[in-house]
Amino acid sequence: MNRLAIVFTSCMLLALSAGSGAAVESGQVTVNDPKDSGSLYEKSAYAACDIRKVVAQIKRGKLVAEVTLRGKQKDFVNTYLHLNTKGNKRSEPEYVVNPSSDGKGDLIKTGGVDEFGSNKDPKDKGTVSVKANDGGQAIEFKVPVKKLGSPKTTGFQGKTCGEGAVDIAPGGDHFDDTKFTGRPDYEYKNIETG
Repeated sequence: MNRLAIVFTSCMLLALSAGSGAAVESGQVTVNDPKDSGSLYEKSAYAACDIRKVVAQIKRGKLVAEVTLRGKQKDFVNTYLHLNTKGNKRSEPEYVVNPSSDGKGDLIKTGGVDEFGSNKDPKDKGTVSVKANDGGQAIEFKVPVKKLGSPKTTGFQGKTCGEGAVDIAPGGDHFDDTKFTGRPDYEYKNIETG
């Protein structure tokens, strides 16, 4: 009888540990981006425009995505989040999330969700909360999934731009590409959002 209880307890603990591990793995998606060579521009340009990592997860009905750059920032005016809800990893994004600045070089706590390419007010689809993390090296966007039409999956991509070039993650690295045409390669990492 005691032996059976020990086996049962061991199986329950194993199942619980396996379940908690699966929940962590399925809840967070990370994109690591290679470091740009840093040979064309000044260090400050790479600090502001070289994406190192993008992490996305769903928390309480919100897509929480954090874009980490090489160096510390103040307002992140050149950092965006592209979102694709139609499932095509190579198409243009449907939405772009923009941080807002106070015009004095400081990040404020809201941003906007805009339909990509619409050239409307960037808050047409509503506002999102934005904050700086990691001592000013990362920006976090919290986007309510219902603003995106409650899709089952959402593709995400971080983008920065400066000096006429871009850096995107995931996707091609154009920041040091002198043959860049001005059009980024749209490629997304998908996360379950519904």
